[in-house]
Amino acid sequence: MARQSIFRYLRSLIAILLLEMSFLIQPALCAFLYTYMFLCPLMRIILGQAIVGGGGLGGFIMGLIYTAYWISTRRWPTRGGIYCRWFTRLPIFRWAMNYFPSRLVVSDELREWAASQGRVFTKAGRVAVRLPTAFNYLVGYHPHGWLALGAVESFGNDALEFSETFPGIQPHMAVLNLLFNIPIHRDYIMLGGGVSVSRESLIYLLDKELTGVTGNLVAVSVGGATEALESRPGHYVLMLSRRRGFFRIALKTGAHLIPSLGFGETNMYDQVANPVGSVLRRVQDWFTHTFTFSPPIFYSWRVIPYRKPLNVVVGKPIVCKRTPSPTDEEIDNLREQYKQQLTDMFFKYRPLYDPTAEDIRFY
Repeated sequence: MARQSIFRYLRSLIAILLLEMSFLIQPALCAFLYTYMFLCPLMRIILGQAIVGGGGLGGFIMGLIYTAYWISTRRWPTRGGIYCRWFTRLPIFRWAMNYFPSRLVVSDELREWAASQGRVFTKAGRVAVRLPTAFNYLVGYHPHGWLALGAVESFGNDALEFSETFPGIQPHMAVLNLLFNIPIHRDYIMLGGGVSVSRESLIYLLDKELTGVTGNLVAVSVGGATEALESRPGHYVLMLSRRRGFFRIALKTGAHLIPSLGFGETNMYDQVANPVGSVLRRVQDWFTHTFTFSPPIFYSWRVIPYRKPLNVVVGKPIVCKRTPSPTDEEIDNLREQYKQQLTDMFFKYRPLYDPTAEDIRFY
């Protein structure tokens, strides 16, 4: 038994490390590989020189084929991506989440809402909810943390058994447009249902009146790069004041709006103090504004995150009436309703999943 426990721990340790590297190292490696095998030989051809080094002629041809594929699929990130079921169920994702460990939790509020429609059942000892497939769903995930791992593992693959918990619903994880400009890495993201977080992409997946498609669920880490700079253990500081577009999309498309909280998301690393107004924070804010992603700085010898529980609690849907041109008042009212539901969820589930956390704050 001891050997099995050690083996499982080492397996989960390696898996979480590889998962993190897929966020941090893989994009640079993919960009380098594409440049080395295709762009450099292409430049030599343009200059009238022989192809030497790199992948040679074979590598250049492979790069040429991939480039043609890339151009022909350039709109896929705004058209639902790829989503490959077998990819989302790869064991490595489940092993990585066993490191913390992690759970996808159906809140009491969601359970009661679904039970009133006869849509709750138990499968393999866990609660499952049949969300009505006649609608689409926009999920807000909070807090962002460093990598929004809770969102990725809940909605970006099947590590936490989303397909068993919400059968019949097609999940997507909306991510930065920048990531789809990185060759090969873009395909890795789309295989798990990753899509662009652009307005065009969200409307395509969520507005059933335009596309006739229902049963989609799109998760967005609402606070984004700005909120990541507030990530530190026990802190739940959420950015909503500058996220009116998120609520506007819910109203324009008539999608059901669902709040979710990742208890433990911010407990993975210790971030260097960066109070608003400090030199470090000003540099980080400039970087975030310029490059659309944030550079949190952590102090620790650890490459891997702390082994703290991660529980993603999914709340009750807020039913939004489709409003093609929502007013500022309607957007503000929806945001306040959403904010109140997040607050209620936090204080109800904090004693269970992160009892030492500070009170939730919004900015």
